[in-house]
Amino acid sequence: KRKNGRVHSMTYLISDDACDLMFAHYQNFIRNGGPHNYGFPVDTLAGEGAGGSAFGVSFLQAAKIDDSKQLDAWSGSVWVPKQFIGPYSDRLYTQAGEEPYINEQGGDDVKLIPMVLKPKKTQWAKPNEPGAKYLKFFDPDTMHSWVETMDKDWNNQADYQKRTFGKSIDLVFDYRDR
Repeated sequence: KRKNGRVHSMTYLISDDACDLMFAHYQNFIRNGGPHNYGFPVDTLAGEGAGGSAFGVSFLQAAKIDDSKQLDAWSGSVWVPKQFIGPYSDRLYTQAGEEPYINEQGGDDVKLIPMVLKPKKTQWAKPNEPGAKYLKFFDPDTMHSWVETMDKDWNNQADYQKRTFGKSIDLVFDYRDR
């Protein structure tokens, strides 16, 4: 995948203190059952769970080396209409093997096939539409595009370095002094 440019990456050079904070975050995540809860609505920094991108970003946040411009550039958001909110529970799992929780909230099961077959009829909600929920998230596709933009904008005065592996790009940020 690196040869074809389908995988980009970011490398962060960090201090020992930042590394210690990252290890503490990971231990907290494990202790609080984080690996058992994927997606929304969980507090990743509290160790409740995460989606993939949020899990990665949470280490930068826990180490207090996150860059607000980067976080904004990597973020996406949508208003999800009520008809796309299926049954769910706000209860979190804390250990493997727990019985599935009864889905106490939300609406009816969401049928994905009609959404895929008729994408023009599938629309996000408008802000504050009754029953809609606002979701903000870290978007891997947006992150991938951001790396490509940073690659194109790079010059010798940039506050980051870049490397290439095949057609893939790795941006290197030196945050050891943060």
